[in-house]
Amino acid sequence: MMNKFLLTQRCRILPASIQSRTFLVHYKVIQRRGKFPVQQDFYKDWESYKNGFGNISEEFWLGNENIRVLCREGCKIRFDLVDEKGEKGFALYQTFTLTSGNYTINISGYSGNVGDGMQYHNNNDFSTKEKGDTERANKHKGGWWYGRGGYYCNLNGIYKPGESNVDTVFWYGFQQYANLASVEMK
Repeated sequence: MMNKFLLTQRCRILPASIQSRTFLVHYKVIQRRGKFPVQQDFYKDWESYKNGFGNISEEFWLGNENIRVLCREGCKIRFDLVDEKGEKGFALYQTFTLTSGNYTINISGYSGNVGDGMQYHNNNDFSTKEKGDTERANKHKGGWWYGRGGYYCNLNGIYKPGESNVDTVFWYGFQQYANLASVEMK
């Protein structure tokens, strides 16, 4: 069951359970994947990705509209990745915004140790199985900013431990197409 919360233009109140500390910096978690008792299906339609879904204590997507409002004046975004052997990596971007409408991503200023996985996704519209780049969304089994010239990561694919495929949860520069054990976008 999705824990309900709402962002407004004047107030940015989020549940404490989606807050995270990394190096004493507070982040709002906007997506989480991992091994939980109930696996969340991320092969969703446009409205689900717009409004958010999942359980904020486990796997969830905050919602493109909530993310857009939260970062409407620009913010940083961090991707924390853990592979199936427990190796950790991260990507930090100094600039992150989403536009209204198609939730086009603007992301730049990479630093980290997993490769610039979002470089091919920058300036792309968000796509789901029935809107946007439906061919790639259906191939990869999840909504994402699929790149026009290729793709380098998909953190909303199918969670399939032990597998290595383009429809899994992957970040190519970290472990190629190997399914990642856990992911947080914040």
